[in-house]
Amino acid sequence: MAQTVLRGRSDAMSRALTALRRASSTGQGALVVISGEPGIGKSAVMREIVEQASRSGFAVGSGKAEQGDQIAPGAPLLVALRSGRQPLLPGEAFSSLAPLYDKPLWLVDRISSLLEEIALSAPVLIAVDDVQWSDRLTRFALRVLPSRLAGSPVVWVLTSRWAPTGPVQEVVAGTDDVTAITRISLGPLGPDDIESLASDRLGAEPSDHVKKLLNGVGGNPFWAVQVLDGLA
Repeated sequence: MAQTVLRGRSDAMSRALTALRRASSTGQGALVVISGEPGIGKSAVMREIVEQASRSGFAVGSGKAEQGDQIAPGAPLLVALRSGRQPLLPGEAFSSLAPLYDKPLWLVDRISSLLEEIALSAPVLIAVDDVQWSDRLTRFALRVLPSRLAGSPVVWVLTSRWAPTGPVQEVVAGTDDVTAITRISLGPLGPDDIESLASDRLGAEPSDHVKKLLNGVGGNPFWAVQVLDGLA
């Protein structure tokens, strides 16, 4: 089966990468918020941003909040600090956070200092997926850190289901007028993009029967992939 590539998100990627380039060139922080309905492709866009940032010389880390399966308070952010082949924080620096785990103010202050130090050598990108499920400690850290690090090239990429209130809105409210914010709302893919996704997934142009089935997914890439994988 052919590898699926990101389809129909060139505008979203362009806006996000512009924010990254601006942060890198100006030495100022940035916040990129990606929102949309379930299955619309927020995680896929975030992964592509992380990949592009890594290729561009950013030090990167990514984490994910889980619904009903919270490993520990602050886990999405802490995982982001230690994820990947080259974690943002080496083992010794990460271990230095342990004594502060039950002291949120001091913990966030220490993380801020460590990230500020890293950003002296390279721009930093931290991505947290599904922020709508984040725990209280993660939410607190995300409200404080972007504005605290506004004077350093640290970019925060957050994905969340759209809601008029919620964790991501708290983050935006806490960073407004301090950090440059790029808000990206993902809508359904167009018919041509869905057909291209089908060609990628199936390794061949979809038949009329497949196209008819895909018309029923409403441009939602997650459901399109479910249909295609079922056929495959």
